[in-house]
Amino acid sequence: MVNILDSIEAKKSVLHFSIDDSILCLEKLFLDNKKSIFDVELFKFLKKLHNEIDLHCTLYLFYSNKYFDLSTKPFDLSMVNDKYKKEFEKNSDWLKFGAHALNYQTPMNTQTIKESSETIQKIIESILHFAGEKSITQTWRPHFFMANLDICKIIKKHGVKIAFAPEDKRKIFTCLSPREINKLLKDRLYNDPKSGLLFIRSSHEIKSKQENIKALKEKIKQEIKKYKVFVIYTHEYEFVKKSVRNEITNLFRFIKRQGIEFIS
Repeated sequence: MVNILDSIEAKKSVLHFSIDDSILCLEKLFLDNKKSIFDVELFKFLKKLHNEIDLHCTLYLFYSNKYFDLSTKPFDLSMVNDKYKKEFEKNSDWLKFGAHALNYQTPMNTQTIKESSETIQKIIESILHFAGEKSITQTWRPHFFMANLDICKIIKKHGVKIAFAPEDKRKIFTCLSPREINKLLKDRLYNDPKSGLLFIRSSHEIKSKQENIKALKEKIKQEIKKYKVFVIYTHEYEFVKKSVRNEITNLFRFIKRQGIEFIS
């Protein structure tokens, strides 16, 4: 397993990839009682890229699919079981899971501290149950990047060491001052003594709208040269679209050819 903190300290050229708003893949896995996790299209696609280019991926999970238009049946993480635990554990060196939010309409900043703590606890306990301890990530991107200092301290207690911040000046992590946000934007990394988290600025969000792939590839080369770290993310509702999957395949094959390591 390639660890993100070790890679940063060694100043290796690395890329972190994650999928936000994830719940559909587990809904399909458990409600449809699949034979294997790789009978689910998303996991199958990720595994194919892992086998080809050593892709690593983290899925940040909603607890519930409530308010999620693409869901066909009610589902939450209380409905998981350990049927696929060994299979997830076998792939835990490259496939990770973490907490994102209660559901699409409930970012953690909209909850009380007690409620957000319970949300994080329920998601982490569910991951332990269906995928095992080794499948839990040390990284975190909260829904809409919304988290205050109390929430950051809570997630830190669950083993998280890195928080991914927006790629722009949105002041969503309220534990960071304007000066700290400017430093993060300039340097890409910021060690926050208040929360104990290392904040890393996200680099690019992949959306279904047509991307300028040539410009993005040049951006990756320039930023890897300058910062050594590039952070790409998308959302599960985007990932179900074939155009997004094709773009990711094209882009990640290019990244591999540049000698950039995928990390989790």
